Amino acid sequence: MFKEPSWVKSIPYNKKSHGTGILQKRLWTLVSSYTRIRDWYQYNGRCIATGKYIEHWSQGDPGHYLSYSICNGIFKFDIWNIHLQSKSSNGWGGMADGHAFGEELKRRYGADFLEELKLENRTHMSEKVENFLVVEEMLAILELMKSLPEQPDYFDRVMNKINEQ
Repeated sequence: MFKEPSWVKSIPYNKKSHGTGILQKRLWTLVSSYTRIRDWYQYNGRCIATGKYIEHWSQGDPGHYLSYSICNGIFKFDIWNIHLQSKSSNGWGGMADGHAFGEELKRRYGADFLEELKLENRTHMSEKVENFLVVEEMLAILELMKSLPEQPDYFDRVMNKINEQ
């Protein structure tokens, strides 16, 4: 039987965020923060789809290239499918923004990147997102966050809880 580590409760979540259940919603908090901070610093605060400047990483959205609804299993939280996007582009951008998002991914990571994302998504077909897998992903994201120029406000609290165990 899986026992959730106590430090997980230090990660905030929003009831409306992506994920089935509180544990996945907390993973979404980590993925969301990580991808927005990563891209805000690496790409000068620019929306991946429109190039529009975003004042602060917290004011952007974590946008999926392959939409959440078609992602399989743990791929719903894949950091290479999720990038900093303006709220308007993520919410109402339409096909033109989706196309521009893809073109920017190819520019950043290479011509085959979109196909690689699709292939990776297919490897998770029919996958059940087990709780232990969610916790493993949380730990991996927290490790990646250590190298960012800035961490979200909850980061130190979570790391202190992990270190107490």
